[in-house]
Amino acid sequence: MRTPIKTLTLSCLLMANSSVFAAEDLTVSRTIDLCLEYNSANAERKEVLKTEIDRRGMISFKDQEGMPKGEVYKGSSTCGLYMIKGKPLAEQARQLRPLTYKVVHVYPDKYYVSQSGLIMDILDRKEGELPPQLVHEVPAVQPPPVIYNTPGGSHSQ
Repeated sequence: MRTPIKTLTLSCLLMANSSVFAAEDLTVSRTIDLCLEYNSANAERKEVLKTEIDRRGMISFKDQEGMPKGEVYKGSSTCGLYMIKGKPLAEQARQLRPLTYKVVHVYPDKYYVSQSGLIMDILDRKEGELPPQLVHEVPAVQPPPVIYNTPGGSHSQ
């Protein structure tokens, strides 16, 4: 009768120890949290985070190219920006259309402008200059985008 109890106790201890050392389930974590954590993580943790982020398809080939150098390029993803540069000092966003957002990410030396998750523009940050505009104001009346030359019309020469 004692043998089953010892076996049961031993198997419970093994299960308890294995659950302590089990890998963390990153599938429930938010992607942005993983991208931000990557910048300040140690080398072993970075590999785990990069594997999960890559599995989700959140980094571009430009990110892969820039990570060893610590540089962000046009065409990089915002996840890659966070992975390389860390958390920005400030961000300002504006919705342009449904599901289309334009964001200015402010870092100590640069402004990174992203749209729909991709870096579209990189500008140097200079003292006394304002950050890039999110929306360019248009006049109430605009000329047509294309002026056609009609035969015998006002635009023919």
